[in-house]
Amino acid sequence: MMFSFQWMSSLLWVGLAQAQPSIKNVLVYSDRAEITRSVRTNCKSTPVQIDFTQIPPSVDTKTIRAMVNTKNSEIVGVVSRVVAQEIESDDLTKQLLGAQKELKSKIRKEKEDLAALNSQQSLLNQYERLFYTSLVEEMRDSAASKSKWRSTMNSFREEEADLYAQTHKHTVQLRELNRELTLIDKQIQRRGTQKTEESITASATVDCSVGSAVEVLLMYVIAGATWEPEYDVHFSGSKSDERSVTLITSAIVRQSTGENWENATVSLTTAQPNLGSQSPYPKPIYVDGKERETQKVLVEGQEDRSSFEEGTVNESTARQSRLEQAGQSFSFTLPSKTTIASNGHEHWVPLDEKKGSGSLRNLSIPRAAPVVYQAVSMDNFAPYPILAGTVHVHNNGSYMGTHSINYAAPGEPIELAISETPEIKVSRKTLHNKKKSSVIGKNQKLQRAYRIELVNLSDSSKTVIVRESIPVSKNSDVVVEIGEQTTPNFEHDSNQGFVDWSIELKPKETQTLELYYQLTIPSDWSGP
Repeated sequence: MMFSFQWMSSLLWVGLAQAQPSIKNVLVYSDRAEITRSVRTNCKSTPVQIDFTQIPPSVDTKTIRAMVNTKNSEIVGVVSRVVAQEIESDDLTKQLLGAQKELKSKIRKEKEDLAALNSQQSLLNQYERLFYTSLVEEMRDSAASKSKWRSTMNSFREEEADLYAQTHKHTVQLRELNRELTLIDKQIQRRGTQKTEESITASATVDCSVGSAVEVLLMYVIAGATWEPEYDVHFSGSKSDERSVTLITSAIVRQSTGENWENATVSLTTAQPNLGSQSPYPKPIYVDGKERETQKVLVEGQEDRSSFEEGTVNESTARQSRLEQAGQSFSFTLPSKTTIASNGHEHWVPLDEKKGSGSLRNLSIPRAAPVVYQAVSMDNFAPYPILAGTVHVHNNGSYMGTHSINYAAPGEPIELAISETPEIKVSRKTLHNKKKSSVIGKNQKLQRAYRIELVNLSDSSKTVIVRESIPVSKNSDVVVEIGEQTTPNFEHDSNQGFVDWSIELKPKETQTLELYYQLTIPSDWSGP
């Protein structure tokens, strides 16, 4: 049985349980984590109060819940409070903190010395200006002593040289101290220790049978945790176009919640809950306006509807993972208990391994790049979706590179490039791109044509899939048609706008493909 409320009063007759709670389970979302702490104790009196201490202050206190896993026991209430937190550091951490404090003191002293030297330099500059002003007046007197001028100017030069030497010395020393302080700070950060002045203590009151053992679970949600998927795909086989495929699913987990997850069962989920305590209430929207005629414009834009990855590295490094839901959520539980420190570093964990098969083929997309790729085509044979993320490709034991991969549902086709095929050359040129207006009708036509040339430089026959794309209409007034002059024996995917040819290239052979298509739009539209 589970209860949750903030109990503001403390009953004097409640017995205290002396037990140390530990983190039992962790459920990691894309931007937070749900922590489950567990404690077992003997019920010496009833009710009994169990304290869960050292909860990070960043916890969302509204999410603190408690439950019991023991029969004939129930939660009476839970109260949380902020308490002073004293960090007991180990010897090495104490040494690092002491060195950090000493370095900061030395840096402060060097800065004070530099400030004093700057003040002396400023005062010396004032004296120099005053001297040269007096010198101009004295130069009018022929009886003035030039030896005194020379002596004074030498004194200024010596003083400036001394100030410069001292300033340089302190600047070098300050730079060295700052470098040492940076190294000390990094060591302290790597140890995952944070000096926290406050923490949360949650006290759960349990009604139990005297003399029985009771297990109490405390759950809460805390920010500062995230995970993102990562995949390794291993292709093997070389005698035919068939390839054995091994899909290894893993995850990168980062957490800086303020507490280390030690020997805990960690699960990763794609669910994205909303922690809002109140539903939004919309304000009235008032609309006013007047009629205005606006000319329609044909807008063209590229939209990625393919699953083929061209081997480019995904440069984005977002700190928060963005996981596609596709109408469902699922979770992975790590195969064994693990420890993840609260230091924000990447923690790689394996999740699953599946075996399947795929087929090897040569694929070229001249519109994107004049290259023929050797790609493996397969279906997602895992019983779960592949999330958008990073995939590392290996071919017969050799690492081929890192790709970005899009969301793929179970059974959905996937194509991954493993290398280029340099013995096949590809070129693409525009034949025409013109616009015609109908004299009688009310439409205008945009006609486009392209020519693709493939050359097989090898001594063996090659089969190449050539993929071109044509526009996909999202408006019933816009009609897209493939021209009759287009090279025949193609496959047209109207949903994605792909036009595919399967070309058999003999040794040293050159073949040409042509693509013609036409867009018909109303005459009152403005086209490109």
